[in-house]
This record gives sequence, structure tokens and C-alpha cells, in this order.
Amino acid sequence: MPLRIRPASESDAVAMARIGGDAFRHSLNTALFPARLAHLEATVVKREDGLDGETAWRVGRTLNRMRDPGIITLVATNDENESEVLGYAHWEVPYDNRTKKDVAEKISLYEPPTLDKEATAQLGKALDEETEQLFGKEGHKNMYYLLVLAVDPKHQGRGIGKMLLHWGLKKATIENKPVYLHASPDGKPLYLSQGFRDLGEFDVCGFPHTSMLFAPTAWTIDPVHE
Repeated sequence: MPLRIRPASESDAVAMARIGGDAFRHSLNTALFPARLAHLEATVVKREDGLDGETAWRVGRTLNRMRDPGIITLVATNDENESEVLGYAHWEVPYDNRTKKDVAEKISLYEPPTLDKEATAQLGKALDEETEQLFGKEGHKNMYYLLVLAVDPKHQGRGIGKMLLHWGLKKATIENKPVYLHASPDGKPLYLSQGFRDLGEFDVCGFPHTSMLFAPTAWTIDPVHE
């Protein structure tokens, strides 16, 4: 079936949350939702929306990112069923590209007892420290930053990740902006194949990640990249 990219809507948030959980099930997810806390799911008060604790937490994070005017969220779907989300990406745009929209009120995140709050804090700290070490206090504010790219494991191998990545590479090339991201071992081969440079490996909650940078001159917009 033909694939397409469209802007995400808030009605996509649950599907995106589930894909995020599944895509990182054997990496960062094992640190954020460790097996030693899994038994606490039984203590979660039954929610009206029917979501388990992890999915509810991910939905809140997804909605907060979608409401941020500095983040563009895209989903990949089939042409024949635009409501079925196959993958998604959160792209943080350079600060000088941002419009002066009022920032939407953030949702207070639901934190289930199965969430390791210490690991969650360590995750954010590790990413921030790595970015500052490479680029100084300004960090990646003048770049396109790929915050998250996730594809439903059932649909991997169809080029969905590449489509979501190419959206940002095109924007960056047109605007002559670099692109920065933190790659998991599973994602790294895709980024290397598309012209990203390896800036070095660092640890995130016990899992290796790689800082990667894309220079606009490394990529040409042509039919091969469509």
C-alpha cells in the first residue's frame, strides 16, 4: 500500500504512544519501565480511558510535544487508511524559525508507579549534557533536532523511517541548517546511510547512544530521496 506523511492530530496520540512503547521495548523502555516495577501495574487505579499506566504516561508526553509550537509532529499512514498510524516523528525546529504563537498549556503528566522516575530524570540529563558538551550552552537551538522517530515494529522495513527522516532533511537543506539527533544502535545504520556523521557514543541509562550530525551539503534533494 502507498505510504504518506501527514501532520499528526491529537486523535493520533494513543496510537503514537503505543508505537513508541513497542519500538523501544528492548532498549530505553526497559530502563524507564523496568521489570522490577511491573508488578505495581496491578495497583494502578482503573482509568476511565482504559489505558495502562505506561501508555497513559506516553500519551501525555506526546500531547505536550504536539502542543509545543516549536515542535512539528508527523505521522506516516497508508493512503487507503489515513487513521492507521504506522510511525511518527517529533521534529524540533530551529529557534529562529519559530512563530510567536502562544504556548499551549501543558498537560500535567500522569506518572504510574511502574515508571522509574530516577531513570527518566537521568535520560533528560544525559541528553542535555551530551548536547552541551558538543555545542556549548546554545546546544542545538539553531539546528533541526530529531527528538523522536519511531516505527511500528510490525511495519518496519517499508521505508517509513526514511520518509519521516527525509521531511526534516529537505527542510534543513532548503534552509541551510544542520540536523542533530541522538541515535540508538538500531537507528544508527539508517542515519549513517543518509549522510549523518558520527560524533561519538555516550551512555543513556545503561544503553549506548550516538550523537549524529547532518550537514546540508551532504544531501541533495532529488527523486532518489523521495
